[in-house]
Amino acid sequence: MKSGRHDYSVSGGRWKSAQKKHENDARRTSALYLKQEEEGLPYVPEFDYQYFSISPEFFSDKSILEVGCRPIAAIHGLSKARSRVGLDPIAGQLAHFYRYDTGIVQGRGESLPFRSGTFNVVLCLNTLDHTESPAMVLTEIGRVLSEGGTLVLEVHTFSALKLLRRVANLVDRPHPHHLRDKEMLFMLGESGYHIDYHYCRKSRLSDIPSILKRGQVVSALKYLVAHIIFGVCDTIIRASKVNP
Repeated sequence: MKSGRHDYSVSGGRWKSAQKKHENDARRTSALYLKQEEEGLPYVPEFDYQYFSISPEFFSDKSILEVGCRPIAAIHGLSKARSRVGLDPIAGQLAHFYRYDTGIVQGRGESLPFRSGTFNVVLCLNTLDHTESPAMVLTEIGRVLSEGGTLVLEVHTFSALKLLRRVANLVDRPHPHHLRDKEMLFMLGESGYHIDYHYCRKSRLSDIPSILKRGQVVSALKYLVAHIIFGVCDTIIRASKVNP
């Protein structure tokens, strides 16, 4: 896998600032689900197969890595997998909240602490736009994927003009990157992936009630503004590792 020439990297300070905001948000969300569990309403992790156009059998007997794995993450619901590993840069700070038998490793996507060809599938869901260097993360994911392995990617993209996306970089501090859908496809191509499935749609306003349910009123308002002004989209991609 080759490193893309356009990696859209941000400074380490910008990334650390975003991570701190993510840690606070993850603590609030995880504490809410933990409280529900204590009240007899446990969170049941599920993977939305239809959303990603994947059959339930796809993950059977495969080794899976999720890059960006919080206590509430899709990988925890993939019980038919041969092995499951979740990696997150703040996994240590959130250790109290992990409740499943997924192996948890603290680390960053730009330097995955695994041997080449270790995993059949890598999940990267709502994570790539939170990294310091998306291109480096894609290159590292390609390295740890086995021959014929699959990257399952979800990322928020933005349909707004470049000037508005620059404004978004200033006001949307938790997201170091505000990429367009076509930029994501270009970056994947430069990193040596073959696109097997691609779908881009406007983000759903129906997500707002779930944000409000977590008590995040300000986040819900920001989501609404971002949806209207910046054209937030959901980009879903399945891509295959291409041998050099």
